[in-house]
Amino acid sequence: MEQDHSDSSALLHVSDLHYGCERPEVEAALLELHARLRPALVVGSGDFTQRARHHEYARAARFFERLGPRALLLVPGNHDVPLFQPWERFSSPYCRYSRYLSRELEPTYESEDWLVLGVNSTTPRRIEDGWIAEASDARVLERLARATPRQLRVVVTHQPFHAARPRDLRRAMGRQLATAVGWGAAGLDILLSGHVHVPAVLPLPGSLHTHCVQAGTAVSNRYRQGHPNSVNLLVHTGNQASCRVERYDFTGERFELAETVALPPAPR
Repeated sequence: MEQDHSDSSALLHVSDLHYGCERPEVEAALLELHARLRPALVVGSGDFTQRARHHEYARAARFFERLGPRALLLVPGNHDVPLFQPWERFSSPYCRYSRYLSRELEPTYESEDWLVLGVNSTTPRRIEDGWIAEASDARVLERLARATPRQLRVVVTHQPFHAARPRDLRRAMGRQLATAVGWGAAGLDILLSGHVHVPAVLPLPGSLHTHCVQAGTAVSNRYRQGHPNSVNLLVHTGNQASCRVERYDFTGERFELAETVALPPAPR
């Protein structure tokens, strides 16, 4: 049975919309799901476009305008950096992203229940692989040090640090796993990401209390076999900074609750 989250502190996590490859019927169903759940925050973990074209960005921007979230936090994905315009890729890689979606590449959202830190894991020097800048690492550590005991502490990147399928591990930021482990030691609860289009809730290797929560593709036709279009809802469940992760899958007509995973409260 689905619960009404309109009065709770809930975060809707969408990823890999890939406008240019979107499915209109799934887009309509996601708008309906958002209206049904009414989360406090919508988080998008990158790849809003297929090839960073202007018309794709315009359609992505229109979607978020129609969604009308109470709050919105976005980070870019590797597909959001122009691939076939090399001059723009290296001279102003985030120009289109900033024009249509957000001028902030590493935004922050903070409330009584949440501390959500966006981290830009893309770079024009790499087509697909992720990378975390030293300045981004320092910013996360500094903000985690000032978090309150009640706040669920979340970092959002496009590329994941871990993956459920062995074939996807090469696309994870394994070489920078120590960075995420350091965030875990500083009190991070959850890493949100996308990129591999396979939803999963996994413990972060090398960390005692941090979990990786990954999303499938929200509205595009680039879903993986056995993994339909899906989104995640994260719900703050109490004073002990515990969290429930609900996955909603597109069933052909609407998004339905498919799985619930309860994350234990981390020590504070």
